[in-house]
Amino acid sequence: MKKIILFVSFLIILPLVHAKENAGELSLPWTAFEKLLELNEDQIALTWDEFQQLMKQTGLEKTPHFQMQNGNVILSRQEFKTLLKKMKPPASAAPKYYLTKAVYSGTINKKQTLVTAHLRLQIPKSEKNMAPLRMELFAGQMAFQEILLNGRPALIENENRRTYITVTKPGNHQIAATFSVTGSLEKAPFHLYFSVPRTPITQLDFTLPLRNVDVKVDNASLVEKIKRKKSTRIKASLTPVSSVKMSWNPIEVEKAKGPAKTYSSTYELLAIEEDAIRVQTRLDLNVLQNTINALNVQVPEGYNVLEVNGDSVGEWKVQGKDKKVLLIPLRYARQGRFYVNITSERVFKGKNSVIDFSGFHVMSAIRENGFLGVELKTTAEAKIIESKGLTRQDIQELPRMLLNLSPRPFVYGFKYTHPPFQLGLDIQRHEEVPVISTVVDEANGVTLIMQDGKRVHHLTYSVRNTWKQFLELQVPEDAQVWSTFVQGQRVKPSKNQEGKILIPLNRSKNINGDLSQFDVEIMYYQSQKSLRPAGRESIEFLIPDIVVSQALWSVYLPVNNDYLYFRGTADKEKSAQGIRPLVSILKGEKRILKNLVGMDFDNGYRYSSDKPASMELKKQRIDRAKNTRQWQSRGSFSEGQSVKDEAYARQVERELNFFNQALQQGNKAIGGGTAPGVTGVLPIRVNVPNAGQVFRFTKKIVVNQAPLTLDIFYANQWTVKALKLFLLIVLIWVLFKLKSKWILLKNLVLSFYKNHENEIKWVLSPGGLVITTALLWGAGLIFTRLTAVMGFLLFAGALLRWLWTLLKRKRENEINP
Repeated sequence: MKKIILFVSFLIILPLVHAKENAGELSLPWTAFEKLLELNEDQIALTWDEFQQLMKQTGLEKTPHFQMQNGNVILSRQEFKTLLKKMKPPASAAPKYYLTKAVYSGTINKKQTLVTAHLRLQIPKSEKNMAPLRMELFAGQMAFQEILLNGRPALIENENRRTYITVTKPGNHQIAATFSVTGSLEKAPFHLYFSVPRTPITQLDFTLPLRNVDVKVDNASLVEKIKRKKSTRIKASLTPVSSVKMSWNPIEVEKAKGPAKTYSSTYELLAIEEDAIRVQTRLDLNVLQNTINALNVQVPEGYNVLEVNGDSVGEWKVQGKDKKVLLIPLRYARQGRFYVNITSERVFKGKNSVIDFSGFHVMSAIRENGFLGVELKTTAEAKIIESKGLTRQDIQELPRMLLNLSPRPFVYGFKYTHPPFQLGLDIQRHEEVPVISTVVDEANGVTLIMQDGKRVHHLTYSVRNTWKQFLELQVPEDAQVWSTFVQGQRVKPSKNQEGKILIPLNRSKNINGDLSQFDVEIMYYQSQKSLRPAGRESIEFLIPDIVVSQALWSVYLPVNNDYLYFRGTADKEKSAQGIRPLVSILKGEKRILKNLVGMDFDNGYRYSSDKPASMELKKQRIDRAKNTRQWQSRGSFSEGQSVKDEAYARQVERELNFFNQALQQGNKAIGGGTAPGVTGVLPIRVNVPNAGQVFRFTKKIVVNQAPLTLDIFYANQWTVKALKLFLLIVLIWVLFKLKSKWILLKNLVLSFYKNHENEIKWVLSPGGLVITTALLWGAGLIFTRLTAVMGFLLFAGALLRWLWTLLKRKRENEINP
């Protein structure tokens, strides 16, 4: 007992070794624990759990020699001491550290900038026996020239595009890093950007080789510009940030080089919306010979400018008497290529409108050309009533710059070589036709009917929904709803005034332009009278108030009955069509599945965890379903019913877990309490049968809420056997009563044979039989494929017999010439 108490004490105190001092916990050296556990006994007795914990702490892969006695592990004293010495001391906790200040400085050059970073690091001296501190310094791939710690090369490493530094001692440390980043002075936009560690005090000190410059530093509380003869010194203090971004624009006075020459290429997209026409205009500009400080753009009449943006665009405004000129000031003098985007609109005055568009034109441009596209974002119809100065273009021939302005297809395309132009459109808006916004892609149902009349139904609807709030179901009056789930989460249904069950719906997510599916599930129970020796049972598959693309329904029935006929609105699999069930009974064929309860049980299934299954887990279950008896003994549907293998496998997967869920729900009912997340207690325990006959049904495109119905005509197997015996007795009695007529028929056949004996012998001869069967084959071709095949087989057999006879005669002639 002493050994066990000491070892358990060791396991309890072990996590406290090297604990933080300020936590007020016990702290003992590792050697003290070794001395504490020195035992004098020759044998050490440990429980199996204690032995496993000891092995994990040592990290040994090979288990030492031990014996089992009374359920305990017995180790020799020497073996125990060997394990004890190999135990790994707990790792020390990472020390606290503080980055208190950072200063970044450098001179911005034409192609790149060399940045020097000085960081102040403090590690409290209370961390005397601290583990080495591995601290992230910079994020991103940066070109470092040197990193020093207290004036000496630091221990650094790069992992996952992040740079780490290792510090081994407490106290105050100085980190100096030198690295290069891109910060070009050659062409706009001019900016400097790099990632930094977050510090309470962050300061910048950079020099720009420009005297007249407009500078902006993101997240700066104070920016100071110190002008020198040929440069500007920028000093700034930043709030705690994880990156530094500085941008600047040179301020130049327009030089006396003559007037600037502006060339413009314009791309304009007219989007016809519900109540307005919205225009996106892109001006691609090229300024030669001199610089410009502003643009004057002519605005078409009746259009309001909403937004202007682009390279170095300042505060724009619309001016002039009729507000037809858009003034776009530039933040600095521009020369060369740059672009400006303009967004404008014109509101329709009535239901049908005639609008014109003359385009946005750069007033100072010496040459201007462009392209124009028209798209529809509503049900309106646009007709061209005027087109001056425009040339119709094939949509595919429009430039990619214009086509990229919208993912929608264009209805018209134009180009022009020089303004002005005029486009007139007659906009006629039509009444919209409502379309389906919520649909059930697949509905899977499993129904279990028991001999005592109990019925359990589980229905799953794979829904895509945009706006609908509830899924409505007309549940039978005698039904008791057991559970409802939406996307794997248990929900509480409600009932409206019409008595329909309302299940709240989620909204589908838009993934790559397509709406995602989620499952809505309901399980309900019915109790009716026990099945009679023979009769009819009626069941139904609940259809919600939205369109169902395809429904699949599996019905499990008691094994001690024979099922004669199925009738209803559901389409049947081949084995349940017409008189085929009756034929199967006569042949003694039954599709019976056994060991239904617990078969292929999945402990991670959603019903036990109330969590939605991942796509990977769903795929694993589908693959698992294809290796089960349900899949291997599956029936087949006709080609017109279009039930694909993946859909059939999903249906089988629903069947596999239906019985497990029914069992779990029944156990919750018997438990006398409520399981976590479950509201209420089920009213009855279900003794799920362990075998059943399965029939499957389907239906495509169900557009109303009327349920799919199924009538099952059945008879107890003893009833069927008694009926067969009765029919056999009746047949024997009829044959006995007709014995005189059988004798008369026999005499007629013998008389016919005597009168046509030669003809019959010729027909039955090898050559005659070939001709006769050939005629029968020809007659069979007129009727059905089956008669044709039977005729061919008879002809082939007769032909082989005739050839064999010829061969036999040939051999006899060779032997007896």
